[in-house]
Amino acid sequence: MGLNTSDDITWNWVDLTTTTGGPFTVPPPQTSTPQRVSTMPPPTTTPTTTKPTTPTPTTTVPHNCPRSWGFYTPTYDCYDLKPFYQFNYTENLYCNGSIRTDGENEYVANFATGFFAGVGTCFTGQSDLEMFMIGNARSINGNPMWQDGEPMNYAPQADGCPTLIVPSNGYTPIIATIDPHGKVCWQAIGDTNFGSIPSSCQYFLCKKDGH
Repeated sequence: MGLNTSDDITWNWVDLTTTTGGPFTVPPPQTSTPQRVSTMPPPTTTPTTTKPTTPTPTTTVPHNCPRSWGFYTPTYDCYDLKPFYQFNYTENLYCNGSIRTDGENEYVANFATGFFAGVGTCFTGQSDLEMFMIGNARSINGNPMWQDGEPMNYAPQADGCPTLIVPSNGYTPIIATIDPHGKVCWQAIGDTNFGSIPSSCQYFLCKKDGH
């Protein structure tokens, strides 16, 4: 038998009796209350989604212009340039080449410039004047008239343009010329060199209702 010390105060016999003679009682081990383990699945996080922005739809004015023709909304007309030699063809009798306003004149000039750029073989010089026939006109009792009977009450007034002289002895082609800076002038065909340019570069304006 011997002594075993467990701390500085209490002496215990190794035969499991205390120094007071009583039995040595081994205290039960301390047990910790087990923590309940949750069997519930972890909460799910709903991802935040950003609603895509719906683009503003582009409104296109409906019209009946043939493919590749230009369409000018203010007049609701369709425009194309056709070979000059086809001017008197039956299928072109509906063509009305009158131009009535600065806005329409600018639109047609831009259309023509893009058209000739697409052709690629006409008016390629840096100082060349692009040109095309607008329509036939004549002066009746001093009043210029287009061949379809509509008054010619508009002509571009750009600085430096020659005076437009509309003959009275029959209908004559009116030619639009466009310089490299975009200035548009109108002249009777006899006052231009339209007749001397290659026939593959001679075109006339065909205009029809887009309804």
